[in-house]
Amino acid sequence: EQGFTRVILTVDSDEELKPTCDRLKAEGFNFFAIGIFLQNARQNALLIGFTMDFVALIALAVAVIGIVNTLLTSVLERTREIGILKAVGAKDRHVLLMFLLESALIGFCGGWLGVLLGWLVSFPGDNTALSIIREQEPGMPQPKTVFLYPWWLLVGAPTFAIMLTTLAGFWPARRAARIEPVLALRSDE
Repeated sequence: EQGFTRVILTVDSDEELKPTCDRLKAEGFNFFAIGIFLQNARQNALLIGFTMDFVALIALAVAVIGIVNTLLTSVLERTREIGILKAVGAKDRHVLLMFLLESALIGFCGGWLGVLLGWLVSFPGDNTALSIIREQEPGMPQPKTVFLYPWWLLVGAPTFAIMLTTLAGFWPARRAARIEPVLALRSDE
């Protein structure tokens, strides 16, 4: 007649958790299910990760447009120089290679600069993250660091930057290679 104040209910599998919680809710019981909480946390982490990936993709697109714009401007400013190079015997592939190397060098410098700046910023970020973890979970074992730089990241980030900038520089380099020497020499600076 007095009933129970608490009951621990165990389900056989994760698939049964949601229907069981829905039935308890429909019958008017209050409940707390850590599995539902973990499913919601997992879903939120996926949504945040997707949003961050989308923002990073937009940033990459803007960077590529900036690189293409910079190299197109470089081609326009150096039209006379390209004409002189072709007049003294440079072939289209030499001009193409020159601009592709320039764009790859931009990627190389940018990639390594990004890794270096990320590494430098990780020190204060690591201290802040570790202090937050200590405050949230004082009794739990604490990690030594939050930010890790594995070898594949140190190699992969600059390599990706080089490939991306070289790909972005292909159209301006092709445009530079197709400039006619006679027209380029006649152009005003």
